[in-house]
Amino acid sequence: MTKILTASFYGKENMIGGSERFFDNFRLIYPETQHVYFEKAAKVLYNAPKEALKEFRFFEVEAGVVLDNYLYDYETLFKPDLIIRNSWSGGFIKLNTPEIAVFQDVHHTAANILAENGFYNPVAYNRIAIIWTELQKKIASMSVLNVAVSEFVKEKMKEIGIDCQKVIYHGIDLNHFKPLNKEELRKKYKIPLDKKVGIWVGRFHPQKGWHIMSRLIKKFKDIFWICIFMHDVPHRPRFKNCLAVQNAPYEVMPELYNLADFFILPTCCESFGLSSLEACACGIPIITQRTGIWYDLYNEETGDDGDKDLFLAWNVGYLINKWNYESYEKAVLKMLKEEILEPKLKPREIAEEFSIEKWKKEWKELIDLYISKEK
Repeated sequence: MTKILTASFYGKENMIGGSERFFDNFRLIYPETQHVYFEKAAKVLYNAPKEALKEFRFFEVEAGVVLDNYLYDYETLFKPDLIIRNSWSGGFIKLNTPEIAVFQDVHHTAANILAENGFYNPVAYNRIAIIWTELQKKIASMSVLNVAVSEFVKEKMKEIGIDCQKVIYHGIDLNHFKPLNKEELRKKYKIPLDKKVGIWVGRFHPQKGWHIMSRLIKKFKDIFWICIFMHDVPHRPRFKNCLAVQNAPYEVMPELYNLADFFILPTCCESFGLSSLEACACGIPIITQRTGIWYDLYNEETGDDGDKDLFLAWNVGYLINKWNYESYEKAVLKMLKEEILEPKLKPREIAEEFSIEKWKKEWKELIDLYISKEK
């Protein structure tokens, strides 16, 4: 029986996102897969994770050491055939088990953009752009293989001296994320039937463009907005034309996507763009930055005004080249002219290229290859 040990900084207990779901999906291939993350390691090693956290002065570094120490002990007990870990989760101790590093974080690129736009001071920039990058380099140097989740990530890693030899795109469950009856769902959730509805999914973080999103909500009062926060937020936004939801379960996300006429995420940078792809699988056109999987998957068409900051991506919606409010306002205005877009938009067809079955097949072939090499 193949035994896989996965490791990342966070687990589903304290964050729900693409990275956490990614590692959970390995159980679909190998049911005996065990996942290790920092809080779990700290609880076992110290039996007081909250107290231990207070003592950390260089959190990413010291937490990475805790995770490595736990992995060192755990591999002795679990005896895995392979360890698959996130690209900035330690790398301080050379383990006996061969490791594959998964690169799904473009911290350096995001930090540069946020610093240029005034969101990061030098301390925050150094922490994200330099410390996390050095952690990624350490992981890369200890791995038998480095895997990127998109060509965009592979390119950005190359810029900081990391070679990702393989690209495997994320996969989504197309039986879970699919078109549903919009009218019935709007009645169920008491969403106006006579309004256009836009949906945003993300974290309350500058990278996800909430400063842009809040202006759009104020500007387009005739649009009803649904904002899905994938974590607890201290103060949920209070707009008359907005429904704010936090910690939405994975099981209800298809219903929430299907409430909308379009999806929007004014992110500055994404490694993949999982939420936008899930929206596409539900047949919902998107507006987002030309980043992650959308960096290459687009057809360049600027429209009647020749706007080079805004591209119509055939089949999916609008992709933005310049990260600013004005570009997203233009995109929303264009998206509302559905009589122009309707013949071209087929987002579900694009999503079908990223099935979870394809992801499982590619990863199983890769894992089996490396395990056979070791044996």
